[in-house]
Amino acid sequence: MKKSDLKKSKSEPFLHFQNNIAIEVNTDFKILTGYSYEELTGRTIAEINKMLRLDSQVKLENIHKNCICYIFTKEYEPREVKISCKMNHDGNDRQYIIK
Repeated sequence: MKKSDLKKSKSEPFLHFQNNIAIEVNTDFKILTGYSYEELTGRTIAEINKMLRLDSQVKLENIHKNCICYIFTKEYEPREVKISCKMNHDGNDRQYIIK
């Protein structure tokens, strides 16, 4: 498998997908959402949309630049966030940064 060309965000929560499967999350994302690494990685983008309760507002795969919306933690606490997307040229490798 080809290594991602995307630079990892070390200072902001991020979720990294390859071929629509979550392959990496950082500690800040886990703290923000309350989900563990094991609960998030290996999930499809549709499953993550549902877990964060994004699917009623926007779908991650439809975010191409910036989007302000609410995500919900594992304990159902709402968080207003700005989600930005970085992707490679073919769109199969995406990193979502949360502010």
